Amino acid sequence: MKEFLKMFLLMLSFCLIREVKFFEIFDKLLRYQNPLILTFWFIIYFSASTAIILWIEELFQKK
Repeated sequence: MKEFLKMFLLMLSFCLIREVKFFEIFDKLLRYQNPLILTFWFIIYFSASTAIILWIEELFQKK
């Protein structure tokens, strides 16, 4: 389950970084001023960033 969650967050982070321009989304969300939506996006973005960091750390530990 932990590996699946890591891979899911990693794929999500690549989607956020490559396909979706995060700051454009953030700008649109600020116009709505809905704290629930902002919180949701921050949780997704930072958990995806954490997944990348953990993945890179794991790669270096294997070497």
